[in-house]
Amino acid sequence: YASMGTTGGYGILQTTPQLLINLLSNGLDVQESINALRFSTREDATVILENEFPTLFKSQLLAKGHKVDNDFNDPMGLGAAHGLVIKPDGSFHGGADPRRDGIAIGLN
Repeated sequence: YASMGTTGGYGILQTTPQLLINLLSNGLDVQESINALRFSTREDATVILENEFPTLFKSQLLAKGHKVDNDFNDPMGLGAAHGLVIKPDGSFHGGADPRRDGIAIGLN
């Protein structure tokens, strides 16, 4: 079982799928899924990248005609995620977003 969520208004619908894809398809654990770089889009179709994305990634998006903003310094603008996974053995594994204060706690 897994439960993940994030703050971020409009960004919730963009951040939550990224978290789940990292967890369920990319083989990352809950903390790695939360730590992973994030992107978002604006209403004007600009792609927002966290500053740590490789320059090559930005260049490839620009080459395909995308508008890109990777001078993004608001760590809460792409959500503040937390998650909890319950493993088959019943153990709890939590993750908290290093972009913002918080912890994950599971009680049995």
